Amino acid sequence: MKRKKVWRYYCDFCGKGGCSKPHMARHEKHCTKNPDRVCGMCDFLGLAQRPLGEILAEIPAPPTKDELHGGCVSFNEPEVHIAPFRDATEGCPACILAAIRQSEWADSPVIQFNYNAEAKEVMNEHRYYNEQMINERDAETAAGLRDWERRHGDS
Repeated sequence: MKRKKVWRYYCDFCGKGGCSKPHMARHEKHCTKNPDRVCGMCDFLGLAQRPLGEILAEIPAPPTKDELHGGCVSFNEPEVHIAPFRDATEGCPACILAAIRQSEWADSPVIQFNYNAEAKEVMNEHRYYNEQMINERDAETAAGLRDWERRHGDS
């Protein structure tokens, strides 16, 4: 029988565990429970990441239990509750998730947010925008080449 001692590393913010120190260090840097997190999605999309404290200051408080049970809050309009998060984060799904997890909204039954669907939609929009930019650049390059060929002929 063999016996082996293995080190485990845990995120100081969310408690996620792993056996790789570099992996867990990278996780902690981007963890949605880290108040000083670095957003990889904002970086990828070219958005200016705002400090989470500023974002949370703009988010209204979630409805109270009395409001929930008294019928003052609609569960059928999830966009009404998520809209302030979208506005404060420029629509970055990772920042929205971080803001929800670090706010009082984390335990609210009213908030409905599907990170995977949101991230997929944002990435598709980003891909479409990039394709459009490439197509425009290619069209300009082709037009410039045709113009150059017209001016210079076959010389």
